[in-house]
Amino acid sequence: MKPRRGGFTLIELLVAMTVAATVLLLARVLFSATVDATSRVEAVSAEAESDAAGRRWMDEAFRSLEIGRPGDAPFDGVTDAVRFTGYLWTPAGWPERSLIELRASTGRLLLAGDSIRPIVLRQNIKSASFDYLLDLGADARWVGAWHSPVSAPMAVRVRLVSASGVDTLLFVIGARG
Repeated sequence: MKPRRGGFTLIELLVAMTVAATVLLLARVLFSATVDATSRVEAVSAEAESDAAGRRWMDEAFRSLEIGRPGDAPFDGVTDAVRFTGYLWTPAGWPERSLIELRASTGRLLLAGDSIRPIVLRQNIKSASFDYLLDLGADARWVGAWHSPVSAPMAVRVRLVSASGVDTLLFVIGARG
């Protein structure tokens, strides 16, 4: 009987290489899936953060609404846009009186003003519609347009239609002119 020399046979090496390749392939698939899931979570988080910031901009604009004073623009609300005088934060960091306009344009909801460039408040929308609350109470009515140089509605309702459904935002107006 011959003594066996140390080492591996060709079949043992092929089996070891196959097992190692399989482990590496599974590790790569797992790592790739983790990176993809992280990217999706970050994208959803960024979109939610952007939507929340847009909501804050709109809320601030409607809360600062001014009407009936000299130099104030009339409140002009139609189904696809609204314009009024209010205050917006400038890039320099202070609020400045401005003519404010909210409107949908090319799949985005935009806020524009005299003192700032248009800001994208919401992206990937199919349409936006605005309605205006006449008064409070059980028989309160919403109307599709509001034009007045001396008064504003009680509230503004914004309906945003996107691929994921309809999002309804409500902005209560403070003291009216």
